[in-house]
Amino acid sequence: MSRTLRTVGLVALMASLGSGAAWAAPDASGSSTLVEPNGLYTAVKAYEVYSDANPDNPLPLAGSYTYTYTITNSSGSFTCLVGFDLEVPSGSVLAAGFIAGSGVAPSATTIGATVVEWEWFSPTLCPGQTSERLYVHSAYGPGTVNDNLVSVEDQFSFSAQGTCVGAFVPPQEADGEQIACTIGFWKNRADVKQGTLL
Repeated sequence: MSRTLRTVGLVALMASLGSGAAWAAPDASGSSTLVEPNGLYTAVKAYEVYSDANPDNPLPLAGSYTYTYTITNSSGSFTCLVGFDLEVPSGSVLAAGFIAGSGVAPSATTIGATVVEWEWFSPTLCPGQTSERLYVHSAYGPGTVNDNLVSVEDQFSFSAQGTCVGAFVPPQEADGEQIACTIGFWKNRADVKQGTLL
């Protein structure tokens, strides 16, 4: 076999092995569309969930999931958005904010007792614009949570409610360390003896 043929075969083998490799991605992702009941705006909300071990996690925190959200205000909307609220279990959020990129950054992020709120006041999230990646860090696993988008038209507030994937499932508590017992312990237990002090 010629040296060139072996080299070509080796390159082809490496390429085929590389193409079969699993590339890391979010552990879960999806999107949904929220339409304000009066037709003032339509927004697409996209989410991604990453474990702390996922190499693609954009902002890992040991022992917690990273939940990211982007909000895109449709170019056909008639008003800007000023808020996105995400319900969370009490005490489940370790941190929240946004990851800087090319979107519209929220003016403020507030972690309340049972809600995380991102607000756009200056600038607002206007038609055709997409938010920065909003994030939540939590040890709670993913589940279905409620959310709410808010817009302002003059002095009135209009909102659209929906559901999303977010921090929901409490972490499992680790069982206590198992202690090996002697044969005598099990013999006494079988004889319904509570234990003795020697």
